[in-house]
Amino acid sequence: MSIEFLEVTPKIPSPKCSIINDIQSVIEGNDEFQNVTLLVGPRDSREEIKANKMMLMARSPVFAVMFQSEMVEKATSTVEITDISTNEFKILLKFIYTDDKPDLNDLKTIEDVIIDADKYQIIRLKNLCENQLLTNYLSIENAGHLLAFADQYDLKFKNYVIERF
Repeated sequence: MSIEFLEVTPKIPSPKCSIINDIQSVIEGNDEFQNVTLLVGPRDSREEIKANKMMLMARSPVFAVMFQSEMVEKATSTVEITDISTNEFKILLKFIYTDDKPDLNDLKTIEDVIIDADKYQIIRLKNLCENQLLTNYLSIENAGHLLAFADQYDLKFKNYVIERF
């Protein structure tokens, strides 16, 4: 008795992967998963933003240290962030949740988000913004400024700026 195996190519379609959207909707839509309070912005105009501690820890080594060591943030589940605007932090938080490349429309915002990404060691966001800076904003008029900025925040494109100009 012999057994024959048929070669079959699967024809059953699979839905597109939706894990990022699923995680985001669960975290944003359920207060139970928003287990940390972020007090963002200057003290006179700060905004309270709820977030998910696990997502912050998974995406930022700085947040991981905050919540894993014996720092006040671990005990209170509250983080004061006074040196970032609310708008910038929402860009950072959206990236933390979705990994989507931010659509930033001006040089100042891109520079600010690079500074924030550097502070929280979110390297992928920093690199994405750096590429956007290089692609859309580098010119002869601002090459000196961007070179100094690149040097200050250890951006990889500083060598490109030196070679090009």
